[in-house]
Amino acid sequence: MSTATASADFTDLERERLARIALTQLIEPGSPSLDTYLVGSTATQIYQRFAEEDPALGDDARDARARLAEIHPDRDLELGARAGFRYVIPGDEEWPVQVERLAGHEPVQNRTGTPLGLWVRGPLQLSDLDRSVAIVGSREATAYGADAAARISADLAVHDFVVISGGAVGIDAGAHRGALTGPPGSTVAVLAGGVDVPYPLRNERLLDVIAESGAVISEIAPGRSVTRFRFLKRSP
Repeated sequence: MSTATASADFTDLERERLARIALTQLIEPGSPSLDTYLVGSTATQIYQRFAEEDPALGDDARDARARLAEIHPDRDLELGARAGFRYVIPGDEEWPVQVERLAGHEPVQNRTGTPLGLWVRGPLQLSDLDRSVAIVGSREATAYGADAAARISADLAVHDFVVISGGAVGIDAGAHRGALTGPPGSTVAVLAGGVDVPYPLRNERLLDVIAESGAVISEIAPGRSVTRFRFLKRSP
């Protein structure tokens, strides 16, 4: 982080926000080791340990200083804000407390843990997701399957549930489109890349529409591309 980042003008919450942005670029989100480091520690403290190349961090600390020199969380936060994105972390009023249930679970596909933070594109407040339902499925869905997902989602939206899906083709797209027929803010897309990186590209317009009244969210900083491991982390 820059010298300005460490100035006295920053609150503890803002230091923690910047540290969490940095850590998600230093260690892939969902890594079991990261979940372990955070037990009893703040992200700011873990960031400092990496900066000092604490040998207790094992292989994760190798060349940490060189990698941290290429990470600029203050710049990411500023650029995100200019684009209308926000980075939500524990301690913010908007933080969705439901995700805390992910802490301490056995890894699935070698991924586990509560997100360090969530980038958000769109007006929907994450704290409003107490009535939400996740609908996901095959990308190679039949027409019947996609239509069924749309009808179920539309019914949920009418009854004031927010439909959460992954923005992919097939069942995901059907679920989002069905929810969009309901009240504004009825659907959220969780991406495996930056909130400004439409994937697949054919769903770019769909994601734009979701962001107009709902939210597109990701653990990954804006501008970062999708990877296989990020898809695995998104799904649990």
